[in-house]
Amino acid sequence: RDLSKAEREVETHKSTITTEAIREAKLIDQRFKKTSNVSTKSASNKPNAQLTREVQQLLTVLGYKPGPIDGDYGPGTASAIKVFQRDSGLAQTGRVDRELLSSLRSKERSKS
Repeated sequence: RDLSKAEREVETHKSTITTEAIREAKLIDQRFKKTSNVSTKSASNKPNAQLTREVQQLLTVLGYKPGPIDGDYGPGTASAIKVFQRDSGLAQTGRVDRELLSSLRSKERSKS
């Protein structure tokens, strides 16, 4: 008897609870999309080959030695990135990201 009453009371609030849960899930999804860096990373967490190739090319033009310009993110590329970051006063992450690309492009333009 008490169970039936409780079920009826829950039923009246069910749509409100569901609506609030959906709204909260959408907010979390939006926050995640803003903070994720999908455009520079592939599913395996390796940098995108096209971006890596551009970084390797810019590093080479600027006198850093990442190794072959092949789009493969390896230890030579990571090391050259860190040296460039150090020389540029950036955090030495060794990662391909927007800040690195922007800095490399800017240095390359000012060199020309």
